[in-house]
Amino acid sequence: MQVVRKNKRKRKNFILFFKDVLENAFTSLSDEDYEVAMKHVRELLDLEPDQETSKYDSKMEILWAVVSAFNK
Repeated sequence: MQVVRKNKRKRKNFILFFKDVLENAFTSLSDEDYEVAMKHVRELLDLEPDQETSKYDSKMEILWAVVSAFNK
């Protein structure tokens, strides 16, 4: 049970960090560009990492493996 709580806490911290990074990266965008960028982020978050791994070359495999690990 304690391991599950630690994993949930790590995932939550990662998501909060990622959110802050994106907000800082997008601060210079116009409102319209911000909306477009956030739409793309939401689309990426909705993808299935295991399926995406098979679509790209081996360079992207590590990226999708990391995303998959955080989603589990």
